[in-house]
Amino acid sequence: IVTQLADPAATTYGVSGLTNGTSYWFKVSTVTSVGTSVLGAIGAAIPFARLAAPQVSATPGNGFVTLVTAANQTMQNPFTGTFVGYRIEQSLDGVNWQTVTPLAITNTPTTLGVTIRGLVNGAQYRFRITPITTAGDGASTIVAASPFAAASAVGQLASSAGDSRVTLTWTAPTSLGGATILGYAIDRRVGNSGAWDVLTP
Repeated sequence: IVTQLADPAATTYGVSGLTNGTSYWFKVSTVTSVGTSVLGAIGAAIPFARLAAPQVSATPGNGFVTLVTAANQTMQNPFTGTFVGYRIEQSLDGVNWQTVTPLAITNTPTTLGVTIRGLVNGAQYRFRITPITTAGDGASTIVAASPFAAASAVGQLASSAGDSRVTLTWTAPTSLGGATILGYAIDRRVGNSGAWDVLTP
C-alpha cells in the first residue's frame, strides 16, 4: 500500500522513490465512511530519467531563425531510453505554441541544427526545444529571436553646394527590414575613386 488514505479533496497523488525503467502498477480506490469501493481503477507507468533542458542559441536572419545546440553542451548520463531527436515549437506570445517539426532527428542530443523559415521580419518569435527519448519528453528550453532584413536604400539623394560645404538631403528608406532605424551613415571620398572616409560614426 503506497498510502492508506490520500487527501479526499485531491484527485492527484505523486509517488516518489521509484526505480527508473521499472514498470509499476497502481490501483486507486474510493474510501467512504462505509468502506472501500469494490473495484479500484488500475493503471501502469514506467518512471524515467528525463533529459535535461538543452543549451540552444537562436541566430536570426532574413525571414528565418537558426537554432543550434551549444558546441560544448553535455547531457546527463545515464538517461532512460534511447535519444531520438528534438521537438521544436514556435510562439508569438509564449502561450499558444505551434509545432514546427514533429521530430528534428539528430544522432546525439548535442548536434541540433535547424533553420526555421517563412517568418515575419521584425516579429519576436519564441522557440521551445524539447529533447525526446523512447521513454518520454525531456525538459524544454525556450529561446527568442526576431528575424530581420537589411534596410532598403535611401531615396532621392540630392546635394546642394555652398561655400566650402555641401548639404545632402534624402528620403527615408521604404523598408527597414523589421528593424528600428538608429540613424544614417555618411561617407565621403575625393573624386570618383579611392577610399571612403567615414564622416558619421
